Amino acid sequence: MSIKAFEQPRRPDDHRWLDQVFGYILQNDAAPIRLEDVADVANLTPSAFCRFFKVHSRKKFSNLLNEVRVEYAWLMLSQPGLSISQIAFSCGYTNLSNINRQFKTIMGMKPAE
Repeated sequence: MSIKAFEQPRRPDDHRWLDQVFGYILQNDAAPIRLEDVADVANLTPSAFCRFFKVHSRKKFSNLLNEVRVEYAWLMLSQPGLSISQIAFSCGYTNLSNINRQFKTIMGMKPAE
């Protein structure tokens, strides 16, 4: 999973904040996740959270969120009877074109392939 790419935090508070952020992402992956909400989980302002997250993950928060959602969608594609649009909405995407674009960027192919 994408979360493995993170640098080990040096301070205990940083580690706790990252755990809380990952927990929030995994618990709310099917819902719209706003930067402000995740920053609140870490008790940081959105701009401070973005800097903090980039230092520890070497990527933008939005990129990680898309990776988590695409990996979840990829797992759901193996379940028979689910359409791509059903999977998209259950993974937190609000439209079909967004999941197609993100899936192609991250996995190198469209979900239907």
